[in-house]
Amino acid sequence: MHSQYMNAGADEVFSFIPGTGQNSGQSSEYFPKNVLGLPDISARYEIPATSPESICSLGLGGEITLSFREKILVDGLV
Repeated sequence: MHSQYMNAGADEVFSFIPGTGQNSGQSSEYFPKNVLGLPDISARYEIPATSPESICSLGLGGEITLSFREKILVDGLV
């Protein structure tokens, strides 16, 4: 991984509005640590990440807005 991408993850949770039906990863034990920084690179299409340390379920109608200070994301690249 190029050094320019090493710190490309989210820096801060700007807002979080949980939806209904899901709450995995929303407790203070995990949140917001589990949504900051880089994504879990061990997750695969066939075996998605399921640990609350790595995910936060938004639930139906939920939303999250993350801050990427001084970073610009274009097509998933910094």
